[in-house]
Amino acid sequence: MDNKINTRNMNININSVRYKVSRTKKLWDGGEPCWGVTLFKENKIKIDNSLSAQKMEQVLVHELVHATLHEAGLENYSCDEELVNPLGNALYSLIMENQPLFRTMMDNYRRYSDKSLTTVSQIGKYFK
Repeated sequence: MDNKINTRNMNININSVRYKVSRTKKLWDGGEPCWGVTLFKENKIKIDNSLSAQKMEQVLVHELVHATLHEAGLENYSCDEELVNPLGNALYSLIMENQPLFRTMMDNYRRYSDKSLTTVSQIGKYFK
């Protein structure tokens, strides 16, 4: 059974910029083979399709850190692997080790996302 990320029609919004995520064979970055790549000018994230499901998730989070730093205006840091690697690993670990929290947050988001909320107090009531 393939538990890999289903990237069909997967778009991720980062700071109001939509990135298209796709799986592909054999990625290269600067002439070197790699597991994932973020193409800032094209708003695309590509992940090596030959990776295990867990490694693919880790690489996606890593690439999301690249994109997030770029879209936050931190271009000087967005390609710094010495910064992105530990941030990506820490974020992946945070998500995986606290899944009940993230599931609750997503359930709450779904519960109020279709409603017209205009104040912080209105949003807060959905988290009680």
